Amino acid sequence: MLQLPNLLYNDMNLFRRSYSFNNLYFYFETCFLGKSIGRAMHFLKNRRFIQSLMRLCSIICAVLIFFLSSQSKLPTLSEPIFGLDKLLHAFAFGSLAFTSSYWLSDRSWKEKPFLLFFLVVGIVALYGASDEFHQSFVPNRSVSVYDWIADCVGAVLAVLLRLWIVRKTKEN
Repeated sequence: MLQLPNLLYNDMNLFRRSYSFNNLYFYFETCFLGKSIGRAMHFLKNRRFIQSLMRLCSIICAVLIFFLSSQSKLPTLSEPIFGLDKLLHAFAFGSLAFTSSYWLSDRSWKEKPFLLFFLVVGIVALYGASDEFHQSFVPNRSVSVYDWIADCVGAVLAVLLRLWIVRKTKEN
């Protein structure tokens, strides 16, 4: 039979007795990461840090979308893939919606999920419409209602993901 070092064996028994995330985190931190990376992981578990990071990412997403929509020519693949443009629109505006949802507190999401759902999707849809309008002034770019629909679909899916995450944290 394989003999484990005594410290590792004791940690494994501790983990077997209690399947909580904290014990798994402790085991992962002590055995594999060392203290400095383990502290960084602990910092990432902090809700305020995650909320601040997501807020910063929402600003970056909005600026990046505006920057890309002001370019007259975007990089393309040598062989175009059908629907890739719409998928990229959905991903970009879904990212914007998901990260923007962190401007609202978890408590607000728990108390008024449907109101905030429509608020975030509405704001992102308006930003998508303004993005399409902005493209009408850029040479070699055109306005497309289908791009705006892809923007809205991405926003809806992202906010549904956010609602699911809030619901899961509500249960724990």
